[in-house]
Amino acid sequence: MLEACHRPALSERAEREQNIRVLKTTEKIERLAREKVEEAAKQEATFCLSLKQLVAVLLLVTITVAGVSWAVQRINTHRRWASMLRESQRLRNHLDRVAYLLPVKSNWLIAELGYAESSLLELINLDGKHQDPLFKIEHMIMTLRDSDVDSLGGLNSTEQLDLMETIHSIGWKVVKAYGNLLNYTSVDGVNGPPFWYFGPAPPDEGILEEAAQLATNVTAKVG
Repeated sequence: MLEACHRPALSERAEREQNIRVLKTTEKIERLAREKVEEAAKQEATFCLSLKQLVAVLLLVTITVAGVSWAVQRINTHRRWASMLRESQRLRNHLDRVAYLLPVKSNWLIAELGYAESSLLELINLDGKHQDPLFKIEHMIMTLRDSDVDSLGGLNSTEQLDLMETIHSIGWKVVKAYGNLLNYTSVDGVNGPPFWYFGPAPPDEGILEEAAQLATNVTAKVG
Protein backbone atom coordinates (compact mmCIF):
# COMPACT_ATOMS: atom_id res chain seq x y z
CA MET A 1 0.00 0.00 0.00
CA LEU A 2 2.85 2.36 0.95
CA GLU A 3 4.66 1.47 -2.24
CA ALA A 4 1.62 2.33 -4.29
CA CYS A 5 1.46 5.79 -2.69
CA HIS A 6 5.09 6.56 -3.41
CA ARG A 7 5.01 5.60 -7.09
CA PRO A 8 2.86 8.55 -8.31
CA ALA A 9 5.02 10.95 -6.35
CA LEU A 10 8.15 9.58 -7.88
CA SER A 11 6.60 9.72 -11.33
CA GLU A 12 5.61 13.35 -10.89
CA ARG A 13 9.09 14.32 -9.71
CA ALA A 14 10.73 12.57 -12.65
CA GLU A 15 8.37 14.34 -14.98
CA ARG A 16 9.22 17.72 -13.45
CA GLU A 17 12.94 17.02 -13.73
CA GLN A 18 12.49 15.99 -17.32
CA ASN A 19 10.55 19.18 -18.03
CA ILE A 20 13.28 21.23 -16.39
CA ARG A 21 15.92 19.50 -18.52
CA VAL A 22 13.88 20.11 -21.65
CA LEU A 23 13.44 23.77 -20.69
CA LYS A 24 17.14 24.18 -20.03
CA THR A 25 17.96 22.49 -23.31
CA THR A 26 15.53 24.75 -25.13
CA GLU A 27 17.02 27.85 -23.49
CA LYS A 28 20.49 26.67 -24.39
CA ILE A 29 19.47 26.15 -28.02
CA GLU A 30 17.84 29.57 -28.13
CA ARG A 31 20.95 31.18 -26.60
CA LEU A 32 23.21 29.46 -29.12
CA ALA A 33 20.90 30.56 -31.92
CA ARG A 34 21.00 34.17 -30.70
CA GLU A 35 24.78 34.01 -30.45
CA LYS A 36 24.98 32.70 -34.01
CA VAL A 37 22.70 35.45 -35.25
CA GLU A 38 24.70 38.11 -33.39
CA GLU A 39 27.98 36.70 -34.71
CA ALA A 40 26.63 36.67 -38.28
CA ALA A 41 25.43 40.28 -37.89
CA LYS A 42 28.87 41.33 -36.62
CA GLN A 43 30.58 39.57 -39.53
CA GLU A 44 28.22 41.22 -42.00
CA ALA A 45 28.85 44.64 -40.46
CA THR A 46 32.61 44.02 -40.55
CA PHE A 47 32.39 42.94 -44.19
CA CYS A 48 30.37 46.02 -45.14
CA LEU A 49 32.86 48.26 -43.34
CA SER A 50 35.83 46.55 -45.03
CA LEU A 51 34.16 46.86 -48.44
CA LYS A 52 33.53 50.58 -47.90
CA GLN A 53 37.13 51.07 -46.79
CA LEU A 54 38.36 49.20 -49.86
CA VAL A 55 36.23 51.33 -52.18
CA ALA A 56 37.45 54.50 -50.45
CA VAL A 57 41.10 53.43 -50.77
CA LEU A 58 40.70 52.52 -54.45
CA LEU A 59 38.99 55.84 -55.14
CA LEU A 60 41.75 57.74 -53.36
CA VAL A 61 44.45 55.86 -55.29
CA THR A 62 42.68 56.51 -58.59
CA ILE A 63 42.35 60.23 -57.86
CA THR A 64 46.00 60.44 -56.77
CA VAL A 65 47.30 58.64 -59.88
CA ALA A 66 45.14 60.78 -62.17
CA GLY A 67 46.28 63.95 -60.41
CA VAL A 68 49.96 63.05 -60.64
CA SER A 69 49.59 62.07 -64.32
CA TRP A 70 47.84 65.36 -65.11
CA ALA A 71 50.49 67.36 -63.24
CA VAL A 72 53.38 65.63 -65.05
CA GLN A 73 51.68 66.14 -68.41
CA ARG A 74 51.11 69.82 -67.67
CA ILE A 75 54.71 70.35 -66.56
CA ASN A 76 55.98 68.69 -69.76
CA THR A 77 53.64 70.86 -71.84
CA HIS A 78 54.95 74.03 -70.18
CA ARG A 79 58.54 72.96 -70.80
CA ARG A 80 57.72 72.34 -74.46
CA TRP A 81 56.20 75.83 -74.70
CA ALA A 82 59.38 77.28 -73.22
CA SER A 83 61.50 75.32 -75.74
CA MET A 84 59.32 76.53 -78.62
CA LEU A 85 59.74 80.13 -77.52
CA ARG A 86 63.48 79.69 -77.13
CA GLU A 87 63.89 78.22 -80.63
CA SER A 88 61.72 80.96 -82.15
CA GLN A 89 63.99 83.55 -80.54
CA ARG A 90 67.07 81.83 -81.94
CA LEU A 91 65.44 81.75 -85.37
CA ARG A 92 64.72 85.48 -85.13
CA ASN A 93 68.31 86.24 -84.17
CA HIS A 94 69.68 84.30 -87.14
CA LEU A 95 67.16 85.86 -89.57
CA ASP A 96 68.12 89.30 -88.30
CA ARG A 97 71.75 88.55 -89.16
CA VAL A 98 70.69 87.20 -92.55
CA ALA A 99 68.80 90.42 -93.25
CA TYR A 100 71.85 92.47 -92.22
CA LEU A 101 74.21 90.44 -94.47
CA LEU A 102 72.01 90.59 -97.59
CA PRO A 103 72.36 90.95 -100.52
CA VAL A 104 76.01 89.79 -100.54
CA LYS A 105 76.22 85.99 -100.82
CA SER A 106 79.03 85.49 -98.32
CA ASN A 107 80.09 82.51 -96.21
CA TRP A 108 78.68 84.30 -93.17
CA LEU A 109 75.31 84.54 -94.88
CA ILE A 110 75.36 80.82 -95.75
CA ALA A 111 76.31 79.96 -92.15
CA GLU A 112 73.53 82.08 -90.67
CA LEU A 113 71.00 80.55 -93.03
CA GLY A 114 72.17 77.11 -91.86
CA TYR A 115 71.79 78.13 -88.21
CA ALA A 116 68.34 79.55 -88.93
CA GLU A 117 67.28 76.30 -90.61
CA SER A 118 68.52 74.25 -87.63
CA SER A 119 66.49 76.34 -85.19
CA LEU A 120 63.47 76.14 -87.48
CA LEU A 121 63.70 72.35 -87.79
CA GLU A 122 63.87 72.07 -84.00
CA LEU A 123 60.80 74.28 -83.76
CA ILE A 124 58.99 72.06 -86.29
CA ASN A 125 59.92 69.03 -84.21
CA LEU A 126 58.46 70.66 -81.08
CA ASP A 127 55.32 71.94 -82.80
CA GLY A 128 54.16 69.24 -85.16
CA LYS A 129 50.66 70.74 -85.40
CA HIS A 130 51.90 73.82 -87.30
CA GLN A 131 54.32 72.27 -89.74
CA ASP A 132 52.71 73.78 -92.85
CA PRO A 133 53.42 77.47 -92.09
CA LEU A 134 56.82 76.61 -90.64
CA PHE A 135 57.79 74.63 -93.76
CA LYS A 136 56.99 77.72 -95.85
CA ILE A 137 59.60 79.61 -93.83
CA GLU A 138 62.06 76.75 -94.26
CA HIS A 139 61.44 76.83 -98.01
CA MET A 140 62.34 80.53 -97.98
CA ILE A 141 65.59 79.82 -96.11
CA MET A 142 66.54 77.06 -98.57
CA THR A 143 65.73 79.34 -101.51
CA LEU A 144 67.96 82.11 -100.13
CA ARG A 145 70.76 79.62 -99.50
CA ASP A 146 70.54 77.99 -102.92
CA SER A 147 69.82 81.11 -104.98
CA ASP A 148 72.29 82.50 -107.49
CA VAL A 149 74.34 85.53 -106.63
CA ASP A 150 72.78 87.36 -109.59
CA SER A 151 69.24 86.87 -108.28
CA LEU A 152 70.15 88.74 -105.08
CA GLY A 153 72.54 91.24 -106.56
CA GLY A 154 70.12 92.03 -109.35
CA LEU A 155 67.66 93.61 -106.90
CA ASN A 156 67.62 97.41 -106.85
CA SER A 157 68.17 99.27 -103.59
CA THR A 158 64.45 99.56 -102.85
CA GLU A 159 63.91 95.85 -103.44
CA GLN A 160 66.95 94.99 -101.33
CA LEU A 161 65.69 97.13 -98.46
CA ASP A 162 62.23 95.59 -98.75
CA LEU A 163 63.75 92.08 -98.71
CA MET A 164 65.80 92.86 -95.60
CA GLU A 165 62.82 94.34 -93.76
CA THR A 166 60.61 91.41 -94.73
CA ILE A 167 63.07 88.81 -93.42
CA HIS A 168 63.50 90.85 -90.26
CA SER A 169 59.70 90.98 -89.87
CA ILE A 170 59.35 87.23 -90.36
CA GLY A 171 61.67 86.50 -87.45
CA TRP A 172 59.88 88.87 -85.11
CA LYS A 173 56.45 87.60 -86.10
CA VAL A 174 57.47 84.03 -85.30
CA VAL A 175 58.66 85.10 -81.86
CA LYS A 176 55.45 87.02 -81.30
CA ALA A 177 53.40 84.00 -82.34
CA TYR A 178 55.15 81.66 -79.89
CA GLY A 179 55.48 84.29 -77.19
CA ASN A 180 51.78 85.12 -76.93
CA LEU A 181 51.68 83.64 -73.42
CA LEU A 182 54.12 86.39 -72.37
CA ASN A 183 51.08 88.67 -72.32
CA TYR A 184 49.60 86.63 -69.47
CA THR A 185 52.50 85.39 -67.37
CA SER A 186 56.27 85.23 -67.06
CA VAL A 187 58.02 82.36 -68.80
CA ASP A 188 61.05 80.56 -67.46
CA GLY A 189 63.51 79.60 -70.19
CA VAL A 190 63.55 75.99 -68.96
CA ASN A 191 60.22 75.21 -67.32
CA GLY A 192 57.81 77.54 -69.09
CA PRO A 193 55.03 79.48 -67.39
CA PRO A 194 53.92 78.75 -63.82
CA PHE A 195 51.98 75.55 -63.15
CA TRP A 196 48.71 77.40 -62.59
CA TYR A 197 48.82 79.16 -65.99
CA PHE A 198 45.65 78.44 -67.98
CA GLY A 199 45.95 81.05 -70.73
CA PRO A 200 46.07 80.37 -74.47
CA ALA A 201 48.61 77.88 -75.75
CA PRO A 202 51.20 79.04 -78.29
CA PRO A 203 51.44 79.76 -81.11
CA ASP A 204 49.13 82.52 -82.22
CA GLU A 205 48.09 80.95 -85.52
CA GLY A 206 47.11 84.25 -87.13
CA ILE A 207 50.53 85.82 -86.58
CA LEU A 208 52.29 82.62 -87.63
CA GLU A 209 50.32 82.58 -90.88
CA GLU A 210 51.35 86.19 -91.51
CA ALA A 211 55.00 85.18 -91.16
CA ALA A 212 54.45 82.21 -93.51
CA GLN A 213 52.85 84.47 -96.13
CA LEU A 214 55.77 86.88 -95.97
CA ALA A 215 58.14 83.95 -96.40
CA THR A 216 56.18 82.81 -99.46
CA ASN A 217 56.51 86.31 -100.93
CA VAL A 218 60.29 86.29 -100.40
CA THR A 219 60.57 82.85 -101.99
CA ALA A 220 58.67 84.05 -105.05
CA LYS A 221 60.87 87.15 -105.33
CA VAL A 222 64.29 85.51 -105.16
CA GLY A 223 63.42 82.01 -106.38
